[in-house]
Amino acid sequence: MAVATVIPPQVRAARALLDWSQKELAERAGVAVTTVRDIEEGKRADTSAAGEVLEALRKEGIEFVAGNESGGPGVRLTSDRGPNLVRRPTVMTLWEGMPLDVDYRGRRFNAFVAREVLEDLDRVPGDAKLNDEKYLQIFSRHERTILEGVKIAFERGAAWSRDGRNLYVRPLDIRELVPPDAWGKLVMVGDMVMGGTPVFAGTRVPIKMVLDLIDSGVDRGELVASYPFLKDEHIAAAREYLKEHSTRQPSSRVPDNWKLKSKRVVKRSTKA
Repeated sequence: MAVATVIPPQVRAARALLDWSQKELAERAGVAVTTVRDIEEGKRADTSAAGEVLEALRKEGIEFVAGNESGGPGVRLTSDRGPNLVRRPTVMTLWEGMPLDVDYRGRRFNAFVAREVLEDLDRVPGDAKLNDEKYLQIFSRHERTILEGVKIAFERGAAWSRDGRNLYVRPLDIRELVPPDAWGKLVMVGDMVMGGTPVFAGTRVPIKMVLDLIDSGVDRGELVASYPFLKDEHIAAAREYLKEHSTRQPSSRVPDNWKLKSKRVVKRSTKA
């Protein structure tokens, strides 16, 4: 079967569909920028360099459509490509993080990327104060990784809002934030999350802190109210992890007049 010819306008259209510059396409294909420019101008057809460029585009989900009796040649994205941005993010929300307007598998929705995901990807120090512009720059640097995280969160289907309009991308969904041997586990340890402190997977909640609260007598129901993801298997996994590792320090007893509230410990009022 003959291979359909790809013409220069299709290459330009494919690059535009991926929102790539000529420089980015050249880097992905392993060729010079001038080579990409020449191919798009029709100067290097049927060369090995042209083949590398077309292969780089196909790897990103581009399908070149041959012309026929009903229409001319074109390009389209294959169904197995990851999520597509409808609009690039421009703001950060106060609570949910960065909202992404996404289209994936025929469904349009908002994917919220938490601040801690962006900070961990860029190894931002814990005491750093970032404005919206800095977070947007981080997104641009890690866009492909974050969109892959959106795809994983979508396929897992565990982090949708009740109305099904918003998807929340957790550290658990970002492969770069999860060591290969911890992918899918309930307890995670990685240098890019909380400086290597053992945390519950998909969160920044240290397992030692939660176990210390339990051992100090904090009511389990009150604990779950502050950390809704916590289940018995999380607690069991945390205890098993600490049993296998000798890194745990003695528990710090929580005083009787302290109460867990809103993900932090606050002092209970003694007034009548």
